[in-house]
Amino acid sequence: MFDHRRIGACLALVALCLGGCATPPSLSTASVEPVNDPLSGWVGDYDYQELLGSTEDEQAESTVDYHITITSGYVATVSLNGFQTMANLLASVNGDANSVTLVFTGYTGDNLWQPYTVGDELLTLAWQDGSLVTTWGALKPQLEQDLAPGQYFQGDVG
Repeated sequence: MFDHRRIGACLALVALCLGGCATPPSLSTASVEPVNDPLSGWVGDYDYQELLGSTEDEQAESTVDYHITITSGYVATVSLNGFQTMANLLASVNGDANSVTLVFTGYTGDNLWQPYTVGDELLTLAWQDGSLVTTWGALKPQLEQDLAPGQYFQGDVG
């Protein structure tokens, strides 16, 4: 006569063994090579202070402070504060190890004006001969002489 309890226990044991056999072997971390991420070198903070000239009472310089933070998720926050300026922007970061373009994705915080449209290329940062060169896009400095590509931002990256 069959003992149904023993048959059930045997079937459970077979199922457990087959389930364990279907599990792929674990990979050692030593066998996995890290992925080279070309944008990782851009993560950090970048600052530029545009000097506009003396105020009417000639007591102080008028300035606009530009601050960019690029996060490890390759999202940038861009803030501009200063003379008749207040803007807080979000952007995606597209590019490679040599250059990145900040593409406008939205506004955050307070803004005096909202002239940008989703998809606008705000600016490009590029390494050229060891220098960080800015090429302005939809985001432009206030002074016409600062419109040409050049060394504007200083970075604290890494």
